[in-house]
Amino acid sequence: MIHLLGSVCFRRGLRSLLLVALAALVFTGCSGVHQDIRETARYIFATGDDFSLTPEQISAFPYTGVYLRRGNGPQNFVVLGFIDDYEQAEGAVAQYHWVSNDNVTLVTEAGRLVRTQGLSDEHNQKLIGRVDLRATSNRSADPLRCLVTAPQHCPTSYTRDIDMWRNNHAQSTRVTSRFEIQPNVTIELPTRTVSTTHIIERGVFERTGERFVNEFWAENDGHIVKSKQYVMPGETPFQMTQVKWVGRDD
Repeated sequence: MIHLLGSVCFRRGLRSLLLVALAALVFTGCSGVHQDIRETARYIFATGDDFSLTPEQISAFPYTGVYLRRGNGPQNFVVLGFIDDYEQAEGAVAQYHWVSNDNVTLVTEAGRLVRTQGLSDEHNQKLIGRVDLRATSNRSADPLRCLVTAPQHCPTSYTRDIDMWRNNHAQSTRVTSRFEIQPNVTIELPTRTVSTTHIIERGVFERTGERFVNEFWAENDGHIVKSKQYVMPGETPFQMTQVKWVGRDD
């Protein structure tokens, strides 16, 4: 089950964070906003209803956060825990770690979910899933990196291998997909209306033959503000919607 985590760190590179301690500092403080969020979270996890912040709560909340929905399940809220940078031939690449205080981590790169940890834990399966995505290969060739900012030089197909952990067994499959874009698509975020490029990815998990359609909505600089992603065969999609991004929405 995903709970709130109020820790965020923008320092670059691998680092060790006392996530639980930071979460405690934020969510056991005297802030009325944090108290409201805690009470809302308790209600959500008790009833299975959607989690939703008011505009006032979003404005006062000091961290980057997104709404997360798995399939038709309830809408939850996760907060950016930290950012890892690593070097590639094309330059530095950032991985964003969305971390809960129930030891669930979702890792995104260029807006795509590339790794998860904790989804296969028994106590998380009801709301979140039963399979962990352990690794995604060939990430440097992902068209999500360039479809919006450099479409003339960007590939429109993508092949990668993914490793999964399902029922205490390792599995892998090749994934192939093709992309198309729809410019000037307006969407509503929790605090604003934004003009985006709608990226549609149609693909297949070769292990099972299962086909999927992923959708991403990107701003002019390629930043993904909303997505619906099938990341593993036989699993329901993740839907992620930006609630607040410190440094972009301020």
